Amino acid sequence: MVLGIAEPHSTGSVAWDAALAALVDYWLSKSRLPKPEWIDSLSRFLETPQPPQLGEYDLAPELDEVPAEFRRRNVLVDRASLESV
Repeated sequence: MVLGIAEPHSTGSVAWDAALAALVDYWLSKSRLPKPEWIDSLSRFLETPQPPQLGEYDLAPELDEVPAEFRRRNVLVDRASLESV
């Protein structure tokens, strides 16, 4: 799996940069694959818990619905949004 081999450039948003690292961590953890070092860079963590804003009416999910890979980076994305439909 090539997900995350090379560190992506910053999106310009700290929240989205952290979310991207969390997403790579999440999927590689599920597949029990090695993880790249860049996902643990301090620039890929938020200081306070927050959802990456898609719109002004986005609500933060309940913490027990946030996967550990996202929670540890303070990125509030609920588990259901990561499921395939």
